[in-house]
Amino acid sequence: MLIMHDLLILLSLLLLSTMVSIFIERSLSKAAGRPFTPLNVAIPGMLICLLYVRGLELETVLQGFAFVMILYHAALQDIQTRTVNDYLPIMIVLTAFIHFDAANLFDMAAGGLITASPLFLMACIRPGSIGGADIKLMAASGLLLGLDRGLAALIVGLLTSIVATCIIRKVKKQTLKDSFALVPYLGIGCYLAFLI
Repeated sequence: MLIMHDLLILLSLLLLSTMVSIFIERSLSKAAGRPFTPLNVAIPGMLICLLYVRGLELETVLQGFAFVMILYHAALQDIQTRTVNDYLPIMIVLTAFIHFDAANLFDMAAGGLITASPLFLMACIRPGSIGGADIKLMAASGLLLGLDRGLAALIVGLLTSIVATCIIRKVKKQTLKDSFALVPYLGIGCYLAFLI
């Protein structure tokens, strides 16, 4: 009976992620004037399966589901427009309270402040180098993840962005002055940190 219960929950999450992903993909592809991409619907489902298979408790899986969908929406939006809607970091902050424990409040606040600080400092030192969306998204994600996992997310996201951007720029023969979307890499770091 327990296996049937788990299968039902997993199928429900997959169905919900597919419906939300289709909605996000349709709205973003229409806004960008590009064709609908089925892969953008499949990837969140795979990420959510990994969350569920990881053996996390149901509240954490539901929090992870919301977190993945928000991060994925933000990443696609940043790739296409180099902007992220202001409501997405707010949604991450609300998601942080799905599985809330008052004992973790200090860790959450420290995570939000400290993980966004390096990005904020970089934006102050070199204006235009880091966008406000990157800072807000990392502050919200740090709040959800807490200090340790928030810092891990930031480090993994930044390292991933350095490696991937170097490879992409080499292949496309781009210069260092060309901008790139940072939110997808921060999202990868946040997702992996959530799995810890």
